Amino acid sequence: EYPGASEWAAEIGGITPVSILDRVLFPNLHYPGTATLVLALVALFLMRWRYDTPYFAFLAAAGMILAAPRTTPVHALLYAVLPRFEELHRHWPERVSLVAFLAPAMLAGAAVAALLESSATQRRRLPIVLAPLGTVLALRVIGAGIPVQAILVAGAVVLGLVVLVTMPTRQIRAAVAVLLVITVATD
Repeated sequence: EYPGASEWAAEIGGITPVSILDRVLFPNLHYPGTATLVLALVALFLMRWRYDTPYFAFLAAAGMILAAPRTTPVHALLYAVLPRFEELHRHWPERVSLVAFLAPAMLAGAAVAALLESSATQRRRLPIVLAPLGTVLALRVIGAGIPVQAILVAGAVVLGLVVLVTMPTRQIRAAVAVLLVITVATD
């Protein structure tokens, strides 16, 4: 009934947790980018209460909940207060997830901004910066089907962040910022 890149969503009626993991690290219509996701994860732990981090974390979670095929209390509330939301949701529920992809982009920007703000060595932030690469590698080891390209991109971003927090000279901060922008854009 729905041809094209969203055909899978019409069959299952939305996004499931398995489909999120299957699609989030593979380039397709619902691909936020591995580099963006790595930076967003860093922001969640690094910027807990700054740069509207809680709002964007909530936006991502709410978008994924609303894209689910099952009706939740959040769905029921929005059906009651938003005209025609129920009709739209039942027609193409995965479309709601597209709104959620704004959140990782904003969180990624917040992470880079926070790391660029400080001119002092930030070695205490190393575990936070290394955590996303560890997560990607752990998912690969347990058989989650993480593509090699995602591991390489995550490694490149984490390497840039490690350089940023261990050698924060003005020139290095500028170079790493440019390289991160290029990595996110090409990913």
